Amino acid sequence: MGIKPGAVVYRYDVDIVRLDKKLYLTKLGADDGQKTLNRKMCTSLIATLYEKTGFHYNQHIHYVYDGRKNLFTNGEIELEQSVVQIVPDEMEDFVRVSLRNSPASIKIVPSSTFKLPLSLVDSSLCSSPDKQADHSLRTFLELLTTQPLLNSGAYNVGGIGKLFEKRPTGHLLGGIATHAGIAKGIRIVQNNGAPTPALVADVRTCAFYREQTLDRSIQEMIPRDGQLTHDVWRKILTLYKGVRCTLTYDQSRSIVIGSFTSQPLAEIEIRLAGSSANVSLVDFFANKKDVEIPAEQLYWPAVRATASANSVFPVNVLQIMPNQRVPMEKMSESISAALLKDAPAAYATDHAPNPGFSGFPEAISPDRNTSGG
Repeated sequence: MGIKPGAVVYRYDVDIVRLDKKLYLTKLGADDGQKTLNRKMCTSLIATLYEKTGFHYNQHIHYVYDGRKNLFTNGEIELEQSVVQIVPDEMEDFVRVSLRNSPASIKIVPSSTFKLPLSLVDSSLCSSPDKQADHSLRTFLELLTTQPLLNSGAYNVGGIGKLFEKRPTGHLLGGIATHAGIAKGIRIVQNNGAPTPALVADVRTCAFYREQTLDRSIQEMIPRDGQLTHDVWRKILTLYKGVRCTLTYDQSRSIVIGSFTSQPLAEIEIRLAGSSANVSLVDFFANKKDVEIPAEQLYWPAVRATASANSVFPVNVLQIMPNQRVPMEKMSESISAALLKDAPAAYATDHAPNPGFSGFPEAISPDRNTSGG
């Protein structure tokens, strides 16, 4: 990467709050499913604010944003108010549904490390931790090389510096898919005797839960003899416990799989608020939620949510949320073997991130004399 002398970017801290519940969306969440949704909503809300204001009263400013608290621009932001409210009518449909028509507030303030001269790579990016004054420049460069891929719509964020293709490279049994990705970072190399930032990328393949209803994933785990024994259900729970799902009849709600009920669905009864009589769970979903349970699933257990042991759901109403990796400790031998087989030996050149982005190319451009590793 070549950096133009005198180039400067500005760093801001972002807080985005769902106002009806006073929830900070920029704090993401405890699991991959919630983190992905929060990051996607925050990115959309910042884009909405940008469309409304341009971040400036008389000119448009270009920016890169990590979907959390870090926002970098090529000019100083000047808003009429320090906190701006986004109302439901201004939101993308998925944001409005996910927030259940709640407005959201966005607060953008200068970071403690505000003005960043991009030429000072020796102090910001040097390899020695005791000499490294600040991580802001490194964070900016990593975001800058990530943004074009995210803007393409073909990638999901899988953690700090990690991007995975949305399109799977393979499908495994049990509702698992493999996805190719990049773990990247910024390192300093010597270029004509001067320290220069270089993009370093490590190609990998990882296993993810497929974005489908839980009953479809379970059907892929049914043995050849068709018997869903206690041992089979134990294996299913081991694999899927902790996975976040939305409800097919209400996309604004999500639950985390906690356990299975000891009773089959057809035998479970619940008591509704304000009623003294029990009603079968099957009838409740048919009459109240317009959800029919397939006949073969009536003798399957229901799912209990982690947040409330009294909340039970048929498996066919649980839609697995995207971008949830299978933890290492849950990988079977077959999954591990598939990952080894699927590991890409090389990555096509058109997957390489382009450091130039939306208003920043005049400050940063690819340096053909620098090797990215």
